Amino acid sequence: MHMSKLKIAAMSNSARMLIIFIASIVFTIMVNAFLPSKLPLLLTGGKRPGIPVGAKNELRYTNARKAFETVSAGHGILIDIRDSDDYDKSHAAGAINIPYHDFEEACYDFAEDVSTERNLFILCHGKLCGMSVRVANRLLDLGFKNLKIIKQDYEYWKNSNLPIEENILKGDQHGTDE
Repeated sequence: MHMSKLKIAAMSNSARMLIIFIASIVFTIMVNAFLPSKLPLLLTGGKRPGIPVGAKNELRYTNARKAFETVSAGHGILIDIRDSDDYDKSHAAGAINIPYHDFEEACYDFAEDVSTERNLFILCHGKLCGMSVRVANRLLDLGFKNLKIIKQDYEYWKNSNLPIEENILKGDQHGTDE
């Protein structure tokens, strides 16, 4: 008799866990459905996670040094899509910040102020991050024609001794005032 009560208790715990698991999946799918840049539900055709469904084929890539040379010669704009806090601490010299998470709001002002013929270079916090692809696709949708995603991330830029601008007041404070 005691054994049957344990089996019933174990089955009810398993049922609760299954319900929680299914509810979690349903909730995640619902949240994804309302995001402006949805993640694919199924990975097919060898696509990487994080790259949006329907990523355009006209995306081009470049390396950090070529982007720097073009921008420093006055032939392009470097867009840093990292969040504002990271950008404020340090960023590639001359880069403008249009944070990925605020991009939809900021991109319209940018599109009004910048010619769609300008060379644009997108710098992200991770190598070939999905956010760069999303921003590039959005800029293509807005009519920009000459854009490239920088293959390397900001840390690579910094470690390659390409010029950066730092705000020492925003960085980590390791010393103490005496």
